[in-house]
Amino acid sequence: MIQDFADWLVYGIFGLSAGTSLGTAVNFFFYDTVKILILLFFISVLMGIVNAYFPIERLRNYLVTHRMYGLQYLLAALFGAITPFCSCSSIPLFIGFVKGGILLIGIGIGAFMHGFVPEGFFEQYMSKDNWLAVPLSVLLAVPMYANAAGIVPVIEVFVAKGIPMGTAIAFMMAVVGLSLPEATLLKKVMTWRLIGIFFGTVAFFIILSGYLFNFIL
Repeated sequence: MIQDFADWLVYGIFGLSAGTSLGTAVNFFFYDTVKILILLFFISVLMGIVNAYFPIERLRNYLVTHRMYGLQYLLAALFGAITPFCSCSSIPLFIGFVKGGILLIGIGIGAFMHGFVPEGFFEQYMSKDNWLAVPLSVLLAVPMYANAAGIVPVIEVFVAKGIPMGTAIAFMMAVVGLSLPEATLLKKVMTWRLIGIFFGTVAFFIILSGYLFNFIL
C-alpha cells in the first residue's frame, strides 16, 4: 500500500521516470518517510500507554529497593532493549524528530545513496573478506549522532548496496549506542575512566556481534 502510494505520487503526479536515479531516489524518500512515520506513531502511542501504567520512577524504585541478586541488571537491559528511546519522552521525541528534521535527514541520505550510488560500490571496501570493515564501521560511527529511526533508512540502503549485514548492524548500533554527545552527557554522572570502560565494553561487543552476523548470514 505504501509503495503504491509512493509510485503514484512520484511517477504519476510528479512525472518522474522509474528508470532514472532521481526518480528512484525520490520514490525511496517518500516510501521510507511514510513507513517510518507510521511506525514511530504506533511506537509512541505504545510507549505512552506503558509510561502511564508503569511510570519510570516506580520501576526505578522497585529495582533499587529490591534485592534481586543481579536480576535487576537483566530487567534494566530488557526494558532498555524494548524501547527505542525513553518511554517518558517518546511522544515529545516523536514530535521533535519531525520538527527538527532528524528523521528526514536520515531518509534523505538513504534516498540519495539508493538512487545514485552504483550497485556493488560498497562491496569493494566493506566486504566480508575485509576483517577491518567491522571495527572501521564502528569507529566511523562514533562521531555521528543520530537516533535509531534516523539511521535505519541509511542501513537499509547499505545492505541493498552490498554491505554485509553484520557490518551494517555494527555501524547502526555504534551510531545509536556510541557517540561523542553521549559521552558529554554521561560526564555529568560518570568519570572519564568509567566512560572509557563503558565505551570500550560496548564497542567490543558491537564488533563481536558484527563479526558473528557476518559469519552466520
